[in-house]
Amino acid sequence: MKVENLTVYYGESKTNAAFGKAVEMGGQGQSVYIIQFFKAKNIQYADFLERLEPEVKFFHFQRAEGDYSSLSDVEKEEELMNTKNAINFARKVMTTRECDLLILDEFLDVVHNRMIEKEELDEFFRAKPEEMELILTGKQLEEEIRKRASKVYHITTE
Repeated sequence: MKVENLTVYYGESKTNAAFGKAVEMGGQGQSVYIIQFFKAKNIQYADFLERLEPEVKFFHFQRAEGDYSSLSDVEKEEELMNTKNAINFARKVMTTRECDLLILDEFLDVVHNRMIEKEELDEFFRAKPEEMELILTGKQLEEEIRKRASKVYHITTE
C-alpha cells in the first residue's frame, strides 16, 4: 500500500536533507514537527531548531548516551519504552493533524531493529492524513517501507 506524501531519505547525511526541507517549509509559514529517534540529543541542531519555533518544533525522546547496540539490556529496555512513547506521540500528531510536515529522524532504524510490529506499522501509516507530508530517515531501508514510499532518496557521500 503506497502512502501519499511519504518521502524516505536513507544512507548518509539524510538528517541534513530532512532538516533542509523543515527549514524550507517553516520559512513558508508551514508547521513542521521533527521527532528524533536513536540519537543522543544533538545540541547543535536542537539549539538551532529552537530558534525556528513556532514554525519548526523539535522533539527528542532518547535518554541514553551512545548507540543503541552498545547499551546494556536494562538500558535497551528503557530506550524501547522511550521509542514506543515517541511512536505514540507521532501517531497523535498525525491523528490530530498538528503539522504540515512530520519528520521522523532515524525512524527507519526503529523498523530495522523490529521495535515496531508489522501490524502496528500498518496502523501507524493509516493514521497519516493524505495531505500531511511525512519524511522518514535512517541508515537502512527495509523493503516494507520502500513499497509504501512515494519518493525514496538514497544519499551517499564520496
